[in-house]
Amino acid sequence: MEAMEKSLNRLKGNNSEQQKRVALLQMAERGLQRVRFGFMMGSGSNEHQSHESLAANAAVPASNKSNSSECKEGVVSLASTVEKIMKNLRLEITQLRRSLDESRSDNERLQSLTAKQAKTIEENMLYIKELEDRERGC
Repeated sequence: MEAMEKSLNRLKGNNSEQQKRVALLQMAERGLQRVRFGFMMGSGSNEHQSHESLAANAAVPASNKSNSSECKEGVVSLASTVEKIMKNLRLEITQLRRSLDESRSDNERLQSLTAKQAKTIEENMLYIKELEDRERGC
């Protein structure tokens, strides 16, 4: 996250809109790849190709103001999408942790119950053996 903030701070300099867009897309791509989402070219195995594609895009100058505003809208949209994905992933991680805790609790309860039942069975086996011995003795 700090690396992204440093990159954003560098973007505040005298870079063109296209360079800012490319840098933001690269950061978003890296973040999405970390959470196993393909971006641009589809998957992490195409990372080199997607970076080449982004570099090629950086060489193309912004042609007019509407193109620049479209880039800004795209970046905002992308940032919003990444934010939503991260929020959903955090929520899913929280739910999975709760589920894991519940499963562990259930496992401990079942192990305790199994131990109690094993002890009861052993006591009953001894009692049955005593009864059989008494019956033979009579």
